[in-house]
Formats: sequence, structure tokens, C-alpha cells
Amino acid sequence: MKHAIITFEFLSWWHAGSGLGQGGATNALVIRDRDGLPYLPGKTVKGLLRDAFELAEQHSQLEGLRTATLFGPQDTSNWEPPGRAPGKIQVDNAYLTREAATWLLSEDKERMPALFHTVAATAIGENGVAERSTLRSTEVCPPMILKGRITCPDEVAFNELKRLAPLIRGVGKNRNRGLGRCQVTVGEAEGAKTKTSNITSPQPGNHHGVWLEITLASDVVFSANGATTSSHDSLDYIPGAALAGAAVDAGRKLGNRFDPHLFLGGKVRFGDGMPIENGRIGWPVPLNCCCEKSAGPVGTPINGLDLPQLVTDGKQPQQLRGGYLAIRPDGKSAVRFHVTGEYFLKTARDREKFGSAQEGQLFEFESLPAGRHFLACIRWDAALESPVRIQQIVAYMVANGIRLGRSKNAQFGSATVKLCSEERLKALGVDGSGNRLPAESPQPGTVPPKAAHFYLASDVSLSTGSAPRLGPKPEDFGLDGTRWELKAGWTFLRTRRYSPWVSFHQCRVTERQVLCRGSVITFTNNGGQPPDEEELKTVQSRLAKGVGEQIQDGLGWVLFNPGFVLNLPRLEKAEGGEGIRSEIPRENLDQPGLRRFVERGQIRTQIFNEALEDGLKWASRWWDMSQVAAKAAKLKNPGKSQWSEVRQLALQAQGNAGRLKKELTEFCTKTLRKRFWEQTTGQTTLWQELENVLKNALENPQPLSADTQPQHQRICLSLAIAAGEVIRLLQKNDSETGKIPRNGGLP
Repeated sequence: MKHAIITFEFLSWWHAGSGLGQGGATNALVIRDRDGLPYLPGKTVKGLLRDAFELAEQHSQLEGLRTATLFGPQDTSNWEPPGRAPGKIQVDNAYLTREAATWLLSEDKERMPALFHTVAATAIGENGVAERSTLRSTEVCPPMILKGRITCPDEVAFNELKRLAPLIRGVGKNRNRGLGRCQVTVGEAEGAKTKTSNITSPQPGNHHGVWLEITLASDVVFSANGATTSSHDSLDYIPGAALAGAAVDAGRKLGNRFDPHLFLGGKVRFGDGMPIENGRIGWPVPLNCCCEKSAGPVGTPINGLDLPQLVTDGKQPQQLRGGYLAIRPDGKSAVRFHVTGEYFLKTARDREKFGSAQEGQLFEFESLPAGRHFLACIRWDAALESPVRIQQIVAYMVANGIRLGRSKNAQFGSATVKLCSEERLKALGVDGSGNRLPAESPQPGTVPPKAAHFYLASDVSLSTGSAPRLGPKPEDFGLDGTRWELKAGWTFLRTRRYSPWVSFHQCRVTERQVLCRGSVITFTNNGGQPPDEEELKTVQSRLAKGVGEQIQDGLGWVLFNPGFVLNLPRLEKAEGGEGIRSEIPRENLDQPGLRRFVERGQIRTQIFNEALEDGLKWASRWWDMSQVAAKAAKLKNPGKSQWSEVRQLALQAQGNAGRLKKELTEFCTKTLRKRFWEQTTGQTTLWQELENVLKNALENPQPLSADTQPQHQRICLSLAIAAGEVIRLLQKNDSETGKIPRNGGLP
């Protein structure tokens, strides 16, 4: 496997669409990441590369490769046999370089507005005149450099990619009409981990397993259901089945054949990836956790296991559903948080219609944000015949990263993996031994000590042998069914159903009906005796192997009498999310051209703001003087034509203050116009006002920039704004006195 870096050096304005608009302001907005920075989606990059490879293949210039092998089949609507590979090339998003992104995000994002520009266009009819109702505006970005990562299957594919990438000459919307001109190059990624023979296997110790900290390098999509209509909501955790699929893919790349006894028999169990928040693992909120309805989910919660308190206090409890608890080290408080993602709008492309959108193929789906951290465990039986194979697979995943979820070959699914030490696990709040219990031990409380409470940290699938079963039994958790029975009043269950998708077979398998994570199941001893030591050992042994079926896919993770369930911690608001997109790795490269463009944009914004302030201030003083001068000069139209000419001269000066002063002197002091401009109104004249403004501004410029040209631009713009405001006030006065219609506008 070969890692490459693709570089897009834009030479003109460019637009990568998001499918969204901004009401009446802009019809098409640029796609942005969570920090508000533009980027190129991996699907766009992959489509451009595919077009380049198809062009080379059509002209017999593709050596020893096929486009369909590298990028997947062109038409997936027809039935294809099982085992179809979607494509061997994996493409990530192309982002701004780290230095450019850091510079743009500094100063409280004051530089961000100067990064975007709006261009407008209209359709031209057969007679050469603009057609009605065709004006549209598009947001564009200036020339910049974007970089993305590509994973190639071998050296041959990398060389072809490097040779054919320069065929891409345009990117994004209107790339054949002037926008998106670019130069594309491909190089080898520095420090890419392409070798696996010298990688040492992780040492699992006595626990026959490893803990992995997974960091999302790009957005990842895990569809919560298989529906094909409406929006696709994503799971807020990494399912163990996705981690198992990544392990199978890693084994295939190591040259190993798929071993069903290793991945399907439950001997190796891939746990769900739990989110990390504020340096602690997040546990699904127990369903016995309630809050007072009028108070909200903050403060001391109401424990549903304590029925007498609910009755005597007269509180109206409201069950907290969804979210996670990041328990603090003291075990007395916890942060309740949600893993929030982003929604993407996509549409299928019709290649027979030159890449235009297909009818009825617009869809939306949610993704987990890049930069978020998850903690997952891979465990195997002590009697596993060949643990070295799974150790090698884990080592390969740590060295090369993994791909997860939907569309993992383009734009989504990239993640990095690292092993967790015992110290790191302890800091996260997890005990790496035994049954993967929380680090906090159970504390005594008001809950009867003779009850056995089981907390589902993941979904649990039970069955009768031929059909799914949603009613838990003591035998499922290692208890004696003759001595223990389900306590319905202290049991909090939720269920769901879904049909897993298997990528290898390109189909869905049998529907599963499971008990939802966060459920609390309670059993009581009908003899009134607590669990003895032998029963406790049986329970621990059963929970260590997983409860129910499909344990190889992350199901069956159950905790026995965890302290944060028996004695609910005080709930606090989340201090901030872990999913920060600025953590996405970006190459370090300076972009002086982009820096100059943004700085000029900031200066233009500052010029306009200062010019607007000065212009309105001058206009409020000149309006009264203009009325007096027009009345004394006996002008039929009281000064509007005079101010219109001043405004026009200020706009035509194009930032040349010396030229503006010369033209205003010629206009205001000669011919009959001087009767208006040199008419004394109090202690001065309008011409003296204009002359003093120009003189003071030129001799004493404000410290806007070391360059004098922005100062000249500010002076000309200030005069144009002032003249336009005087005209508006004059027209408003005439409208109120009935001299002109109320809909009169600026000239």
C-alpha cells in the first residue's frame, strides 16, 4: 500500500458547491468545514481523477491498469456477483495547509470574511439582452493551495496517478467557463508507513486483548438504519462490526485469507468505540437516570431504582434518553454530552448526461465529526490457536490507519489508531482487566444490596435458538434461574431493530432485534440471599465472554453493578466537544499569495467601514447647507444634479485623490455652478467644505496602512457616500412635500 499527497494549486477563482444557498444574498455557497474554511470533498477529487484515468484509457495510455479496478465499476445499478470491490484507491478531502488555516482562524476569525467573494451572472437571450429572472450569484474562493491524502494499492498505481493527475486543469463549478483553473501534482507522503514486515506486534499481557484509541481524520458515516428515504442519521459511536470489517481488510492486505473461525465464531470480539469527552470515556446514559421535569437534565438526578423516593417526594421524573456520561475521577459528578455530527447534502450523478444530477436522487446523511476520539477494545479467548494473526492485524491497523463506515473510499471514513497503555486507560476511567469495568468501584447506596443490576454498555442480542428474544432471563447473565427472577419495577429496557449491511456480499443480512445500550436489567433473589462467591465468579466469567449473540460485532458488552448506575453522579453541562476539525492533519506550507489577498480584503473592508462613517457624518452637515445654497442661487432642482455630478466624479476617480481634487476644482469654481458651491451659508461655503475635507485627509491620513493608496480610496469613497446620502435626503424631503413620487431613487 502506498500513501500519496495530491496538491491543488488554484490559479483563479474557484467554487466547490455545498448545494446550499443564502436566501436572496447568494444562490450557491462554497462548501466549508466546521471551522468555516473551504475544502475539496474527497468525492470531488476522486471523480476528477477518474475522469483523467478514463481519458487516458480511451486513448490507450493507461499501462497495465483498468479504471474500473482502481475506482470501482462505472454503473452499480446492475446486479453483480458477491465479492465485488468498490475500488482500490482511497481519497480523502483536500484541505488548506496548516499554516494557512491557523493564520486565517486567528484574530477571532476577522480574516474569514475577506476569504470569499461573490460573482454574478445572467443568461443572455437570442437578441443579446439579459433574460428576465436569470440573475444568479455564486460564492467563490481566491487562488490557494489545498492538499489531500490518497492511498494507492501499489507502486504501479502510484506512478500512474502521479503521471495522469496533471490532466486535471479545472475543478468545481463552471470549470469550463473560467472558474477553477488549477495545477495538480501528486507526490509521496512524507513519513508514510508503507512497510509492515518490521512492525512489532502489540503485547496484550494477561488480559488477551488490546485497547485502541481511534481518532477520526475525516468525517465518518454509520447509518443508524437501512431506510433509503428521508435523511440518514448516523450512530453516535463506532460499532464493533465496523472495526471488525477494518480488521478483515487489514488481514487481506497482509496476504491472509478470510478465516470465518477467527472473525465469525466469537473467539475474537471487537468492541464498540465509545466517545471520549474531556479526557474521560463516555458511557451511554443509564435509562434509570431521570431528572425533575421542571428542572432539566442538570444537577442531582433522580434514580429510577429508588421507587420510594419518587413516591414520597412527589417529583415528576423525566427519563433521560440518549447522550453519554463522562464520569469525573471522583465519581461524584459527570458531564452529560452528545456526539453531534454534520449533515451533508448529496445527489447521484448521471454520467450519460455529462455528470448532471440524476432526477430524484437527492439525499442527506449525517456524519460523525472529524477530530473526535473513541476508545474500543479487541479481546480474544485465551485458548485462541493463533493469536499472532490478530496481533499482526492490530499492528497493521496502528501503522497504516483504518477506513470506517459508508463511502470510506472517498471523502469519509479515514481514522488513525494507537494502542492505549494502562496509564492512559486509567486516566480515561476504564479498568483494562476483567470485564472492562469502569475504574470507579460500586458504592453502597439506597438500592437493595441483594439485587443484581446489569448495565448494557452495548446492544445485546438474545434468542431462543430460532428467533430473537427481547425478554432477558437470569441464565443469560450467568445467574441460576431457579434462585433469581426478573424484577420488572427495577428494570429499564428499550429495544430496536435493524438489518446490518455486509459490504463483501453487497446485501443486508437477517434483521436483528436487540436490547438497546443504556438499559438496566435487575434480578432479585427469591430466597432473600445475596449472590454467593461461586455465582459472582460465574457472572464475571459470563460477562467477560459477552452476553447473547453477535458478540464478535460488539454486542453483548454488559457491566455488573457499576457504581455510576447504582449511585447516579451529579450531572453537569458539557464544557466543550472533543470533535475539533482543526485537529485534521494538514501539511505545513506557506501561501504568500493567499495571505496578500486576504490582507487586501481586510483593508478594503476597513476602508468601506471608515468611509461609510465619514460620509454619513459629512452628509448630515452638508444637507442643510445645500438647501440654503440652492435657495440663494435660485436653482429649480435644489442641488440634486450638482451632488449627482460630485458623486460621479468621486466614483470615476478610482482612488486617485489628486485627480478628484483637480476635477472638483474645475467643476465647482467655474461657470455658473460656482453660484451654488461658493454661496455663503453661515461661515463657510460648500466648496470650502469639500476643499477642506480633501486637504485634511491628504495631509493627515489615518494610520490605515503604510501604503497611501488605500487612504486615497477611502477619501474618494467617503465623498461618494456623502454625496449619495445628500441626494437621498433631498429626495426624501421632496417626497414628503409632494414634489416627486415616493419611489424616487438614487441617480
